[in-house]
Amino acid sequence: MSFECPQVMKRISLTYFILILIFSLSAFAQTPPENNPSTIKVEEVKLFKSTAYSGNVEINQAGEIAKLVGVHMFILKKQKGFEGYRIRIFAKTGAGARTEADDLRVNFRETHEDITPYLHYNTPNWEIHVGNYRTRVEAMEVFDMIKEDYPQAFIIKSIIEFPVLETQSEETEAPE
Repeated sequence: MSFECPQVMKRISLTYFILILIFSLSAFAQTPPENNPSTIKVEEVKLFKSTAYSGNVEINQAGEIAKLVGVHMFILKKQKGFEGYRIRIFAKTGAGARTEADDLRVNFRETHEDITPYLHYNTPNWEIHVGNYRTRVEAMEVFDMIKEDYPQAFIIKSIIEFPVLETQSEETEAPE
């Protein structure tokens, strides 16, 4: 037994030394983004219209990520939007359903100028969907406002339109 204990202790010590060496080397494996030549600068985009948010955001990313984002944006543009939420306020089948849906859409546009109504034909129903909301919470705020006028309304998942984003160059241009 006395011969094995020093050998076991040497093996354990050697194992710990190798593990510590591996972990310490991995801490120096990353280089800061400013030293990485494959990073690109993305144009600043203002996401909020409020003046309460200020400052500059600089995003540095590898070229491969920019390519993947480009492919993703191509796919989204091809489908004319991305997944979000709308509120369905009307659905009906029958001979006069389209006329009734058109009348309701015009009436909704007059009473709610800031919310866009959309006419859809989902066989066999004519439907009116309103709004473009990225989250269910955003849709719930509007739903609470219109549920008295449209008691049959409910929130649905849908492909919504891209929001209009203002870039920094659009903000600094003088009005004509």
